[in-house]
Amino acid sequence: MKDLIRDRKTHFAVLLLFGLMQLLLGLARQLGVIPESPSLLALLYFGVMIPTLLIAVHASATSTRSTRGPTHRRNPFQITLLLILLLFTGTQIYWGVFTSLLDAGHVYNTFPSMYGQWIPPELWVIDPLHRNFFENLVTIQWMHRLFALLILLTVLMLWVHTFLMKQRPLIIVHLVVFLLTVTLLSYTAGAFTLIYHVPAFLTLLHQISAQLMITGIGLLLGVHYSGWIEEQAQS
Repeated sequence: MKDLIRDRKTHFAVLLLFGLMQLLLGLARQLGVIPESPSLLALLYFGVMIPTLLIAVHASATSTRSTRGPTHRRNPFQITLLLILLLFTGTQIYWGVFTSLLDAGHVYNTFPSMYGQWIPPELWVIDPLHRNFFENLVTIQWMHRLFALLILLTVLMLWVHTFLMKQRPLIIVHLVVFLLTVTLLSYTAGAFTLIYHVPAFLTLLHQISAQLMITGIGLLLGVHYSGWIEEQAQS
């Protein structure tokens, strides 16, 4: 039991450390310390978030296997949703790099529509077409909005599915509620970041909430991974 408590404290301390690294990275970006390079900035962001995900999976799997009862089993549908959510979140982070570097948050500062339009006319004005995804400020912001909506809808599906499950392990319920909360926080912070023309505080809040989302996804995947280990042990 003492080893378990010590492991939990270690995992929490490491996750907190990576959270602080994300905060410092955001501050450095705001102060202009980091060079204006999409590749470098993406590498730095993923260099913080990928270890965060792996540590969260390990922490959750270790803790769950040590403390839960024998009734929990992995849920394939939830695992699928979590993997889709992870893909969406990773893509959103990558698009966020271009949104930040090109100051795409300073165009179309209305929400949820873009000055009354859902598909702005400037979306595909650059030729060839693929250049719009990396050079057109309107396209970059529109894609960032699109993936934010996809992430929110996926988390809502996960939340609804959790409360429709016949057996709802308390740890799953708590983690899904946590994930929904930080997703709503990120979505709201992103919306107000646009409306108020990218203030530094809201930008940092938007980035930190994304870090918390990655942590929540990792913790949930860890719980399901521990269920898979138990199934393999009993088969």
